Amino acid sequence: MDRQPVSLRHLVLLAPLGLVMAWGCTPDDDTDPHFDGPVAATVLHPQQGGPFDEPVGFVSNSRSGRITALDLKHGRLLSDQPTSSFLRAPYVATGRDRILGDIAVYAPTDEQVTLFVADLRYDVLVEAPYVVGVDPWLQIVEPTATEPSFVDVDGSGDSVTVADLQLRRGYTTTEDWTLEYDGDAWDVTGTRSGRQGEQAPMGEPWHTGWRELEFELSGTATAGDRIELSTDTGVMEHEVGGAVQALALHPSQSLLALSTFDRADGSAALGLFDPAAGELLGELTLADGAQPYRMVWTPQGDRLYVADASLPIAWEVTLDAADPTASTVRELAMHAPLADLAFVDTDQGERLAVAPVGLNRVDLYDLATESFVVVNSFTGDPWGLDLGSPVSGLATASFPVRLPQTTEFGARVVEPTVAVSLFSGHMLQLEASSGCLAQDESGPRSLEGDSNSFAFEDLGNGSDSTIWMDEATESHVAVNRCAGIAHSEEWQVVFDEVDQSWWVDGGESGVQEQSAYNDLRYVSDEGSISFTIMAGLAPATDGDRYYLTVDDGVLRASGNLDRYGDNEHYFEMPGRPAPFWFDAGATGGGWDELDRRAFMLWPITNSDLVGRVRLSSAEVEIVWN
Repeated sequence: MDRQPVSLRHLVLLAPLGLVMAWGCTPDDDTDPHFDGPVAATVLHPQQGGPFDEPVGFVSNSRSGRITALDLKHGRLLSDQPTSSFLRAPYVATGRDRILGDIAVYAPTDEQVTLFVADLRYDVLVEAPYVVGVDPWLQIVEPTATEPSFVDVDGSGDSVTVADLQLRRGYTTTEDWTLEYDGDAWDVTGTRSGRQGEQAPMGEPWHTGWRELEFELSGTATAGDRIELSTDTGVMEHEVGGAVQALALHPSQSLLALSTFDRADGSAALGLFDPAAGELLGELTLADGAQPYRMVWTPQGDRLYVADASLPIAWEVTLDAADPTASTVRELAMHAPLADLAFVDTDQGERLAVAPVGLNRVDLYDLATESFVVVNSFTGDPWGLDLGSPVSGLATASFPVRLPQTTEFGARVVEPTVAVSLFSGHMLQLEASSGCLAQDESGPRSLEGDSNSFAFEDLGNGSDSTIWMDEATESHVAVNRCAGIAHSEEWQVVFDEVDQSWWVDGGESGVQEQSAYNDLRYVSDEGSISFTIMAGLAPATDGDRYYLTVDDGVLRASGNLDRYGDNEHYFEMPGRPAPFWFDAGATGGGWDELDRRAFMLWPITNSDLVGRVRLSSAEVEIVWN
């Protein structure tokens, strides 16, 4: 079966207006949010399976119980209407009473797409079918309902008819509904959509809050009488031993790893689930007190790496393909428990990027030497750089990224990177070879209004000390070229006449332990900046000071979409990004070079936004809201 395109854009104008209203719109569609607490994302590439020609993103919403599908290449909501690409495909509904978490997409054939998502309200793994066939277009799950059953509780002979029962794709889900009469109207409750805010009256058309059900009731009833019915979209729940914290689908899609936490007894487990059979195969044995959290498979699928949120450990699981539950588990010692990790293969070997809990940094762990990479050679510390914010998620780019920075020969740097999502609302990229952060076009630098002058405040008798200028760079201050070591801040260098030295204070870095002395090269405590103060003929006096302004030169994505502050979104509490890529340019043998572009799909949980971040420029090219 040939894959179906996400949409046929050339046929858009053929859709008459009447069909637009029939297919996609209801009176409350204009105010219906596409995202309500987007907490996790996953991407289905055509190479993995499913019916799509281009990558499709799926975003789980923690506050609505829905999953939103995105056409990632064309930058819009996914459409399942080949003649009307401007109409969105239905959501995947699981029930508005759920609290959705991590998500994985399973597409074992070209005609099937199923989503697995954590439900933190009912502590189950939800299996939600989406595409169930192609004939010739996408066959999306259609909701069905049982015949409503009236329960005459007091045996009075009452009878109620449910007329014009309608279900709504993308809102109706699998659950049981109960309508209970209180003498005036009906309280309506769904087992996964919760109690509705308004009561259903007799003799008037009525619908639930999101039109999961629409109907009209007629007849007679007394208080306590009930109407019962069930709706079905194929959604199933799997008991897997607790609340699912994270999911990781094997590259072959044969196995779903999941970490769970049992609220009743406080225990945690690392489970292996068969997505085809829909059953838990078993759990792997970990040390006492372990709490497995986020995880990642190697591209070959031979190993699984798991962050532990309680112990200072990363777990390495070497897969036994014949019997996954007999896989070998090994401990890798970390500096602290981990919030997340990512696997990356570099020219220097295989590495893990790990985010220690509470330390605002990402460390690089070399799997061959089983040791941490020293990023700052000046201090020699075996850990990563201070990022100034807790890490909310890590994800490795799909392939090495062509970055804005250039080599000494003028060529663009191409580097395997790890995207780092920060609670501050920024996304950075870690260069996996060095552990430095990816740079913008200019890199770390001092900001000087004129290359031949420097900000100096002479407070006492006239003095003519100066900071030596490097003629090659025309800069007075050398800034560490490993982006992330130096911060964007203003430094003050103030003369102490008694000690005959200059004390150095960074706005963010603080007062330095080492003072600067005339005619000697000075290097700050972390090696972030260095300079040389030349004494001159007229000596410096108390309070004389230099103002040095530094830009960290870090390549970062944020709500400042155009980098100039004219088009901003407030990115509050970003989630873990999901990598994807697509080809742009000629694909039919033309002369133009095919442009393969790497991106991250980035859910912004508290802002109810989702962004598409192009990694080569750190631009948030598209924001879905």
